[in-house]
Amino acid sequence: MTLLSSLKIPFQIGLLDRDSLYIETYNLWWVTVSVLIAIFASYAAFNASSRILHCYSMIEKLIWIVISSLTLGIGIWAMHFIAMLALNLQCHVDYDHFLTVISIFPVVLVSGVVLGISSIKPIPIWLNSIFLGGGIGLTHYIGMGAMKLDSGDISYNPTFFALSFIIAVLLAFTALKSKGKVVLFGNKNIFGAIIMGVAAAGMHYTAMFATYFIKVYGVISLQNHDLERDNLFSFVSLVAFFVALTSLTLAIFSRNKEIIRDLLKFDSQNKEIVKSLFESDSQNKEIVRHLFESHFKNAELLSSMSGLLNSIAEGAYGIDTQGNCSFVNSSFLKILGYETSEEIIGQHIHELIHHSCADGSPYSSDECQVYNAYRQWKNIHVTDEVFWRKDGVGVPVEYWSQPIIADGFIKGAIVTFSDITERQKYENEIKKLAFYDVLTGLPNRRLLLERLNHALLSSQRNRKKGALFFIDMDKFKLLNDTLGHDMGDLLLQQVAQRLTSCVRESDTVSRLGGDEFVVMLENLSEHMNEALKEVENFGLQFLEILNQNYQLSVHDYHSTPSIGATLFDGLEKDASELIKQADSAMYQAKSEGRNTLCFFGGE
Repeated sequence: MTLLSSLKIPFQIGLLDRDSLYIETYNLWWVTVSVLIAIFASYAAFNASSRILHCYSMIEKLIWIVISSLTLGIGIWAMHFIAMLALNLQCHVDYDHFLTVISIFPVVLVSGVVLGISSIKPIPIWLNSIFLGGGIGLTHYIGMGAMKLDSGDISYNPTFFALSFIIAVLLAFTALKSKGKVVLFGNKNIFGAIIMGVAAAGMHYTAMFATYFIKVYGVISLQNHDLERDNLFSFVSLVAFFVALTSLTLAIFSRNKEIIRDLLKFDSQNKEIVKSLFESDSQNKEIVRHLFESHFKNAELLSSMSGLLNSIAEGAYGIDTQGNCSFVNSSFLKILGYETSEEIIGQHIHELIHHSCADGSPYSSDECQVYNAYRQWKNIHVTDEVFWRKDGVGVPVEYWSQPIIADGFIKGAIVTFSDITERQKYENEIKKLAFYDVLTGLPNRRLLLERLNHALLSSQRNRKKGALFFIDMDKFKLLNDTLGHDMGDLLLQQVAQRLTSCVRESDTVSRLGGDEFVVMLENLSEHMNEALKEVENFGLQFLEILNQNYQLSVHDYHSTPSIGATLFDGLEKDASELIKQADSAMYQAKSEGRNTLCFFGGE
């Protein structure tokens, strides 16, 4: 039988008579051993594959890729072969040696892709799951193609045939998703290894449920190629166990050798680092980066340094070159509302805490400044972004992202950040005091001049007219002298509210001081006559609304305004000159008896 012919799957459509089938039974002891071998091999392969990221040369990476792929592939193949030896049929069974050996290769090759290549060049986990599930399935069905019955034939139920692949893919996805993330018995690889072993077993026994062993009457002579089943069971089990044990031993030896080397390096550096850590708070960020660069490869060493890192007030976390979190300190958890580091480590940090801008719009990880530290090999400082708490509340932060470089290789980045919520509040208060009137909350003279200069430039570009109103409340001093300054303040606040209610969102109402207000209108008509009409309409609205009685505590008070107006088009006039023109028109309104509107120059 050739490999090509073994892949021509004989599907059976419809039900078969039970009497026409061989009924299979299993040696449960051998079945148990087969599953345990798959789990142990998966555990050893996961440990071996974790060494790939810690290698400095491509040759070292390739060696660990081969070790991890052979370990997982041979372990899963051994599980299938031992499970087939555990099968008992009422007929003589032999195996094609060539196809039996060939059946090892699919699962070994996909293991190399999933555990090895994807560690160097990331592959989506769903695609890796399809590769691995498909490889397990091919190994099984090529192995089934090697199976010969002396008085029987093999066919498959197409529904359960497809289901066997689906189960393999889904369980492979679960295993890869939990690899290095789910902790069981204090280890991050045990749970994933158990699921991987179950994936191989689940696929096998679903496939066996899909298999019909059909009786063929008449004797078919087979060459006697098979060895004693007990000997084959022992041989295959020992080989798979030996390969997995060797792989696991090499991984442990490599990790311990690396730890010892870095411990020696750390011992010569830690005194200086500890001393520097407490010399100046401004040096904390650089110290954290050095700690990570020296010990990025060792979870054990990071644990020993956690006391130092947790002593700083800034939040700190590390990421690898795939953007996955490798470490957080206690300040990170406190600032962003997490309880334990297990909620963070291994997660894609951008998707977890940095996925959106302050306004809620999406923030693509491709544009994320944090990752530029290792993409561009440079330090990044950002002062105006948001990290998102566990409860979904945005926290304004200032952060520093610095590359982690070990032995000339980029390993990721270390990020330190501060919650600047209180600082922003303070800065906003300072800004409010600098640009806004304390009593009314309106823009003051400084902000008015800034906006007016901007309006002049805009008017010059778009040829639209603009206007200034200078408003003074008549006999305001008399109000202060008779009812007191508190009543005068109430009146000014109500004037501010009434003026604001009359204008558009793009316009500005400001208080210059005392009882003097300035209103700036933008984007009026570009034609002078039409613009004058618009300004006159606004002026009449101001007169009407400011003539209404004011409720000053228990007093019902009436006051009138004097209003001066001037137009601008951005040509030949500056902001100070325009304010003087509007002020001059206001005094003209007072001289004409108050409670009226006058245009500068008789416009």
